[in-house]
Amino acid sequence: MKKLNLLLAFVALLTGVRAIAEDGVYVVDTNDHTVYVNNQAGNYFSIEFQKGDFAPTGGDNVYSLFGRHTQILSIPFDSEKYLLFDNPELEKELLYNFMKSETSYLKKSFGRSLELKKEMIHNINQKNFLVWSYRAKYKSKYDNEKLAMVLRHTGNGDMNFDNITHQVNLTFVSNKHIISIINPIFSGDDLDEEVEKLRKLTEQITTCAFPINVQLLLHKTYAKELGTDYELKDENAGVTIPLPEWLDFYQYPDKNSLMAGFTEKRGITDLIMVNWEPKRPKRSFVTFIEESLADSSITSKELSNDAPLSDGVFYDVERNNYFKCKYVFLEGKQAYFKMVYLASPETFAHNLPWLNNFITDIQIN
Repeated sequence: MKKLNLLLAFVALLTGVRAIAEDGVYVVDTNDHTVYVNNQAGNYFSIEFQKGDFAPTGGDNVYSLFGRHTQILSIPFDSEKYLLFDNPELEKELLYNFMKSETSYLKKSFGRSLELKKEMIHNINQKNFLVWSYRAKYKSKYDNEKLAMVLRHTGNGDMNFDNITHQVNLTFVSNKHIISIINPIFSGDDLDEEVEKLRKLTEQITTCAFPINVQLLLHKTYAKELGTDYELKDENAGVTIPLPEWLDFYQYPDKNSLMAGFTEKRGITDLIMVNWEPKRPKRSFVTFIEESLADSSITSKELSNDAPLSDGVFYDVERNNYFKCKYVFLEGKQAYFKMVYLASPETFAHNLPWLNNFITDIQIN
């Protein structure tokens, strides 16, 4: 394949991808949104904000969120002790224990008990988020003068940092890290309204299993804003792959291929791996399938009965007790097409309808 075309209406629109203080952290600007991406090892999550709600300030790990300074902290946890795979209850325990550790330190720092409020909530995908707040004098490593300098261009104006009355935290797990978004509440603010802003933000947080392809994320966000179709197209191979908004794109170094993930469910992210190859003399479609299924790690395979396309070949494959696969093979005039759906036994059936919709939309000539 000479090149892979990303087809997107108005692709010539100016875009912004800014790497900020830490390596692997990006802020992506589109017409209507600002997206924070953390690609640091063991993190891999993104947060989509409405344009104007979020901006880097130039300070070390300090951002402007909803018109006030905030921090997005990433703290590693013991992933051997807390094996969260298909265990949302243990994930809740981890979040509560993190909160207890933080508040225990703060009690000693402030010399008194905190007026702590906490609530475990779930977004539309049933992922755990802990919202907790306390009434306390806010202490920052930045003095008032430095904070005023950092925030002077964010539209906050003059602020009296002695008037911070509460601290609100939105905490969740992304891979091997606890992520905590910390927002201060000022005298005169409506605490319930500010908490509700963070509650709504949980629907805009996406955790991924692998590093996020920031450029593809940018194109996907534009496509959603413009209401246009977003697709990968290889004219030489006769392959067109519409990419739905719900797929998360990962970095994948090979040509003629892509790797993407379904939405996390119960600490599990199922994967789709797609590959296509130009036809070669003396290599039939049957041979292509046999070679693809010859992997020694495959323990069993059987022809599927739920194939959504009449001209495709579908195999259900078991690799071991932890992974279940569906192999999809399609033949075009110029190329052979293979897709591997890799899932846990617990989530395999749940994502199958989404997988079938994805396959049905693929065009291979």
